[in-house]
Amino acid sequence: MILVVERRPTQRTVLRLLQGPDEDAAGKERTTHLMFGKKKHSQELDPPPIARQSPEAVEVLRVWAEPGSPQQLTVRTIWKDPGAWGLLLVDVARHVALAYEREGQSSAGVLQRIRELFDAEWDAPTDGPQDLSGEKRP
Repeated sequence: MILVVERRPTQRTVLRLLQGPDEDAAGKERTTHLMFGKKKHSQELDPPPIARQSPEAVEVLRVWAEPGSPQQLTVRTIWKDPGAWGLLLVDVARHVALAYEREGQSSAGVLQRIRELFDAEWDAPTDGPQDLSGEKRP
């Protein structure tokens, strides 16, 4: 199943979204570092090496963000145990921390901040996802 979801930015993330994905808090343009050392000039990220190397590899999550607009994402459910998403989300957080570390921030501090906002959103959701797929629910 593929689900397209729209997620509105929370008050906690609006400032960062308004700055834009390639600007720091001072409005200065940031260099985007991808996990595989390439700089990207278009809006779409390059797929990781596994996507080209393994015919069995599938994309399971894609997220798009626009400053001041809701984030939109596409999800493919491929695991029988939905708990696998918990493992994936932790892996994503660790990769994000590594990317920020390359920009000079503390990996531990980044992970702490991610966990702080994850827990806050989990405990008191600011909104819910909206299904944009057009598919009817069973």
